[in-house]
Amino acid sequence: MKKIIAMMASVLLAAGMFAGCSSNEAPEVTTEATTEATTEATTEATTEATEETTADTETSAEGGENVAPEATGLAAVAEKVFAAGEWPTIMQIADETILSDYFLLNKADYKDVYVGQCPMSAVTAELIILEAEDGKVEDAVAALEARKKKLIEQDAFYPESVEIAEASVVGSKGNYAYFIAWQDAESYVSVLEGAL
Repeated sequence: MKKIIAMMASVLLAAGMFAGCSSNEAPEVTTEATTEATTEATTEATTEATEETTADTETSAEGGENVAPEATGLAAVAEKVFAAGEWPTIMQIADETILSDYFLLNKADYKDVYVGQCPMSAVTAELIILEAEDGKVEDAVAALEARKKKLIEQDAFYPESVEIAEASVVGSKGNYAYFIAWQDAESYVSVLEGAL
């Protein structure tokens, strides 16, 4: 991409020099040479960009293009929930400081943790799934209730965000606790519990 921009800037600079340095009688070659240079630069830049993209694409043993690796564990459960409706882009959060300070979760307290959130501040969408140690699912539910309270009181700014936060769902199944904050959150409970 940088090469394309640099090439186009060079062509524009050359065209500007021709225009600025020319007299009233511009030679016919200038337009033709500029057009030819632009065409060559564009073709070269497109070819380079295509080669870079092709080099970045992995191929499978069958020779086809690979898609993103299949999610496993709680991320696979989350993918099933996202596939059940129209969620915005969700980014998985793994940084322990963010989990602690923003989501009020200590990753070390759980066997496994999935925290996903929409990266746009104007959109309230979160999915948290915790695998608790044996006999500690109530503690995980309490931690998610604290997250819900913080979302309602501090993190949701817009009226629609507040509605989503207030209608968010905290629940549990077996050793798993979950928090769903998105439009019609209740409708995703059966999908999530079925995937656990």
